Amino acid sequence: MELIKLERDNKNKIILREEKDGSGKICILGGIYIVNEISISIIKSLNNNNSIIVTMEQIMEQYDISYGDLAQDTKEFLRQLLKIRVISEKLYKTYIEEIDNNAGQRNN
Repeated sequence: MELIKLERDNKNKIILREEKDGSGKICILGGIYIVNEISISIIKSLNNNNSIIVTMEQIMEQYDISYGDLAQDTKEFLRQLLKIRVISEKLYKTYIEEIDNNAGQRNN
């Protein structure tokens, strides 16, 4: 199990537990949430201070997933992290903007 804090100013820390099958659980504020291996990759990468784009590029290298599909899934996961107060609205908006800007660059 790892104790993770995705945002320096956020007092909410999560506990990440990875299972042998690649799935995992995150615990925060008394709630337990089941996450898949891509969600775990996002959490761990962001915890290592990687940008959301670097994180997504690493995931695309590891899994057979398009940028568009990963962007959609990542945005939804970030919404869930915002909802349970793991990340702030400011950080959430920054990540979404980076994802959208990168999508625009990929289409050019």
